[in-house]
Amino acid sequence: MESKKHEVGVVVNPLSSRQPIVKAKSLLSSLKRLGYPYQLHLLSNEAFSPSNFDALNEVSPLIVIGGDGTVGSVLDLALRTNLESFLFGALPGGTGNDTAKFLNTTTVNSLIQAMIKTQHISLDVFSIKVRLVNGRIFERYFIANVLIGLFGQGVRETPSLLKILFGNTAYLLGILRSILRYKNFRSSIYCEGNCVYEGKTLAIFIGNVATTGGGVPLAPKATPEDGKIDVLVAENLARLKTLKALPVVLNGNHLTLPPVHYFTGRSVRMDLTDSHLGVDGEYLGRGRQLEITHETSVRFLSNRGPY
Repeated sequence: MESKKHEVGVVVNPLSSRQPIVKAKSLLSSLKRLGYPYQLHLLSNEAFSPSNFDALNEVSPLIVIGGDGTVGSVLDLALRTNLESFLFGALPGGTGNDTAKFLNTTTVNSLIQAMIKTQHISLDVFSIKVRLVNGRIFERYFIANVLIGLFGQGVRETPSLLKILFGNTAYLLGILRSILRYKNFRSSIYCEGNCVYEGKTLAIFIGNVATTGGGVPLAPKATPEDGKIDVLVAENLARLKTLKALPVVLNGNHLTLPPVHYFTGRSVRMDLTDSHLGVDGEYLGRGRQLEITHETSVRFLSNRGPY
């Protein structure tokens, strides 16, 4: 007799773009065809709440459809409610899901295959504490990246309408809009307590995964399995030079450029002068200080291997 299949949890962010709803319909159709019971939860403008996890407590895996911000929000709440033992799945939607790209679960079929074969790996999770210029303190867990300066302003210049209309290319459009408006800032950066950079700054990328915006390799050496966070710093640059550097950045060949610095560590602290800041693709505001620390690891369905 065939054993009873476990219930699958599915969380969808319908606001990130048109893609999540299409992916959700395809995923639910596949689950139904394969005989898996499921729970479907739609995210609204309000944060995913603890009551959602009361219903999802027995599901495995919990599949999140949306961008990195959606994955990060659900993961943050899971860790805050002591559910780090969950098995997660990530399926892209919105301006990109770089976590799913790393896991090689970018299609419904690849995710289903990983689930059937129970293939999973553990990914690092970091905590971030930010002090904004208005005095507000922001704390959460994140899994993909933190974007500061020009990169953070790019998130701000990528509103929901652009995400819906342009999907994966929306963030690049946001960056181009930002180059016309950005202001350089000063930063002091400390990795594991040691000052590694101080001076005028164009942009900072803090990456657990190597890419952002659905595949731009800003931190090409980063891997979310080494317990460390990668930090890329771009010095003060004029607008024309910034535009000329974009093709090099898109190809991941920018680490040898003179204005670029690269560091890694299990913890990072930064002092900033009024700089735009985003976490996992979601805009936070203007930051003054931030602290990042490696906290734990969580399991995700994966087709990377070995298992």
